[in-house]
Amino acid sequence: MLPAEAVLSSNLEPDRRLVPRVKVDHEVTVLADASLLDANITDGLGLPLRLIGRTRDLSLRGLSLILPSFRVDERYATTAFPITMNVALDLPAGSVAMRAAAVYARPGMERDPYQGSIMGLRIEEISEHDHHLLENYLSQLS
Repeated sequence: MLPAEAVLSSNLEPDRRLVPRVKVDHEVTVLADASLLDANITDGLGLPLRLIGRTRDLSLRGLSLILPSFRVDERYATTAFPITMNVALDLPAGSVAMRAAAVYARPGMERDPYQGSIMGLRIEEISEHDHHLLENYLSQLS
């Protein structure tokens, strides 16, 4: 799904916490295989699962999402093989496509875990073009 010029952006910065995060609210589409439904599944089976959510924050290294119609917990971010997914982020300058790995997951509301989820994703792959779009967008916000 990503263009051939994709780079491993996880090698761009040594620690994601050194990269500033910006609180933003943008629509995001997540395409994942069946492993997102059950963290114990390692084979991608069938058609991809399509989820629509909103960003909570964003950086050059990753993003956190609110997935209102999907329930996750810490299993999604602590598996031996991290769950990765394709993400399309809608920014004012255009859509940014990336491959990202789950690093954090919890129910959206502790009292009612069926009210969606919050998921933190680390960007694993992104094209140079999309990386520049993201970088330019973030630089305008700081």
